[in-house]
Amino acid sequence: MAASFSHTVAGATLVTATIGGSGSYTLGYTIDGARITFIERDKDIMSDLFGGSNGTPSDVLMLGAWAIIDLELVDYTLADIKSVLGHKNAWGTPAVPGTLLIGGSKEVGLTLTNANLTLAFAHSHLLDSDDFNIGTDNTVFNMKFRAIRNVSNGALFTNP
Repeated sequence: MAASFSHTVAGATLVTATIGGSGSYTLGYTIDGARITFIERDKDIMSDLFGGSNGTPSDVLMLGAWAIIDLELVDYTLADIKSVLGHKNAWGTPAVPGTLLIGGSKEVGLTLTNANLTLAFAHSHLLDSDDFNIGTDNTVFNMKFRAIRNVSNGALFTNP
């Protein structure tokens, strides 16, 4: 089973990133905030004590959680966007299937900052990206990231 809820970080939000825990890349400012969907996965544990497979679960096994972060960016730095694009789908450059995300220092640390809130996702990777109207006055760059829990403290995000 999966439970999810969505949250929007409202207002002009600056998005910055690190790659492999180092460097600082300015990805740009959001349009209409950043949309974050938090997803938790769990599995019911069924037992004969509670009616078998058709009964009530005797327990629930937590399988983890992640967040999907959707961004529409303006006022971005193209060189910094290209640095992050080199890690699209967590394969790194060149694309080598089986590359480890965290162990291979390929993860993207993502920080969303606005006047009211800062959210830092230590371990994420780029799922998808699209550019619209490149070279015009209304250039928008869409990026979608998947963030997982921090391996050292179990937190999905921090509020530094």
